[in-house]
Amino acid sequence: WTGPGHQQDWVDIAVPGTPAGQYNSYVYVRNGNPVQMRAPSAPGAYEIRYINGSETRIMGTRVLTVIRPVTSD
Repeated sequence: WTGPGHQQDWVDIAVPGTPAGQYNSYVYVRNGNPVQMRAPSAPGAYEIRYINGSETRIMGTRVLTVIRPVTSD
């Protein structure tokens, strides 16, 4: 992640368009860089977002696409 790194800031994964403060998973940036999070299990379009914790404001996003794993039958 890249950002100010304030103690209350976090990185989360959410459905695009979801307001700050609503997410599938999150981790505080104070936990280090890089951080580890679990991606959603449901396939689809998501965003990885950097959130300013003091204002609960989205400061940056990156696209994340979760795909269904390939299985052999």
